[in-house]
Amino acid sequence: MAKIRPDIVVDEVVMLLSTDWFTPYWHVLGISAPEKQRKCFQSGCREIVKRMVDGASDYYHINFSEKRIERTRNDARKLATNCIVHQASSFNLEELIGSNPCREEFNRTAWLFQSLIDTLVGDAKLDAEIRRILENSRHELTQVDSGELASACSRADSVWDKFVRGLTPELPTSLSDFVSTDLAANVRLNHILKRLTQSQKDSLFSRFRAVAESVSGVDVDFTWPASDFPGST
Repeated sequence: MAKIRPDIVVDEVVMLLSTDWFTPYWHVLGISAPEKQRKCFQSGCREIVKRMVDGASDYYHINFSEKRIERTRNDARKLATNCIVHQASSFNLEELIGSNPCREEFNRTAWLFQSLIDTLVGDAKLDAEIRRILENSRHELTQVDSGELASACSRADSVWDKFVRGLTPELPTSLSDFVSTDLAANVRLNHILKRLTQSQKDSLFSRFRAVAESVSGVDVDFTWPASDFPGST
């Protein structure tokens, strides 16, 4: 049996939210907080990062045991409880950092969904209410250009930001790439699914599959969150 790769998204999220350069972009992840709460959480994330790397100069040389990763998750949860009082932000953070063995598959689904969302908004075979929710997600979740994020990440010059960037010396924009390729699409799809009934999710899933197969010309397989999978109970 193939060994399942550990879900290390919590590490990347904690590093990301510890930085100065990403402060103006928290909303991309569905997280908002007044300045005092934000600084509380940012400062706590820096302490978590220090414990996580434990003196290592390269992120890929740290301890990736399940025990360490779960400790990092719990540290982030406690920090959110102490610093972030906005319930929706805490919920969105938990969706990002919670253990998810199907995360890579769902991220691929979310990326494909984002690339086809304009087509789905104009799909006459979808119920008008579903299309309205898809359209509204454009305004409810601000999308940020990947080039803007990469520039902000690479130009960040605070002592802490240089330290974090130095943890992945061969991939200096790894965190901005992480947001652009994984997190932003993931957050948007979850945001949409939370606003649909199960019947609407089933309908959207069916049309999404049909559109994707029409565009690609091949059968495609998707991973919805388990509780949202068509026909699940």
